Amino acid sequence: MNALDTPNRSGVPHSERLGLDADAWFAALDSRVVQVGSDPCTMQVLGIHVSPSGLWIQVSCADDSSMNVVLVVSTTTRIDDVLERLRTEPPTGHPLEIIEFIAEGNCRHEQAAAVGVPQSAPHVSH
Repeated sequence: MNALDTPNRSGVPHSERLGLDADAWFAALDSRVVQVGSDPCTMQVLGIHVSPSGLWIQVSCADDSSMNVVLVVSTTTRIDDVLERLRTEPPTGHPLEIIEFIAEGNCRHEQAAAVGVPQSAPHVSH
């Protein structure tokens, strides 16, 4: 067994979808050693927000707090999808980078509000 492919703590196969079960996602990701790009990372789940469009899961690496991302997963997202994306398309290091696993159009507004990106002020003419 590869040290970067530790067993799924929830007992759910990697290929199975966890839906919007926040507890299952927490168990599957928290304290799991994964490969982020070429570097190993022990995932820490910092928070999970449930929304109509999916789960927003904030994670970081225990050994590198600069790797802090929000995973937006839907009912169709598999653990394998998340692990593969972190390995092949690692975060770029932007604060609270968002990695989406759902259709972009479903969460564009919520995405901006969730990470504190200022919304454009309404135009007021005098």
